[in-house]
Amino acid sequence: MNERFSCTLNGISPASIDPAVRVTDLTELPPRRRVVTVPTARHGLRLLRRVRESLTVRVSFLIAEEDPVRRRTVLQALHRWAEPGGLLTVSDRPGQHLTVQCDTLPTMSALCWTDELAIEFTAYAVPFWETDESAKVTTGSSATLTLPGNADECPVGAVVTNNGSAALTTLTLRCGDTQMTFSGLSLAAGKKFTLGMSDGLLYADANGTGALMLRSGDSSDLLLADGGAATPVSVTADQPVQAVFSGRGRLL
Repeated sequence: MNERFSCTLNGISPASIDPAVRVTDLTELPPRRRVVTVPTARHGLRLLRRVRESLTVRVSFLIAEEDPVRRRTVLQALHRWAEPGGLLTVSDRPGQHLTVQCDTLPTMSALCWTDELAIEFTAYAVPFWETDESAKVTTGSSATLTLPGNADECPVGAVVTNNGSAALTTLTLRCGDTQMTFSGLSLAAGKKFTLGMSDGLLYADANGTGALMLRSGDSSDLLLADGGAATPVSVTADQPVQAVFSGRGRLL
């Protein structure tokens, strides 16, 4: 039996777990969304925004093995493969990945052992498909960054190097309509400041020391770019710097 569909989790395919496994379908379920509203003066509600909360992919498969003991062994191996979650790729979305957790593991019927089985993976922290390669732009002042995709919000990170001769204390990063300012950094000459995302959470690091608490109160929650559009980015500081802005495109 030839596979029409394929997928990998952390670079490992179900067929590589055991050749008896045949992926039969890949189903992307409708994303779970939450609508945020406020009451109007009289009747009805005013829509503020729609929040994308999670995205689930179902991997359906067969185990082409007649021996019941061996079938069970193969299924247990698939459980171990799926349980940790990680980076999921599918054949009909080349160049993209989804950061997922394993939500549903299948059980097997001794009587109906030829039935199709399924594992469900859900993306919570980042409920979007992301491009495998990040887009980057390097600047000492201003430039434009274009991220692929069609999502309306793509987080952008930055790595800033202090090229001056003294410690850097104040830094402002801008991306489109968003900006972040950090004060009291004390970043020595030649050292790096890093702003990025990890598991959906923002972090800031100044040469190995956490710096998120040094962000000003009027800073944006995140640096955001629109997918598929050129977004202006800039950096200002009290020392000469070089900034590398980067981000992954997000797709609906």
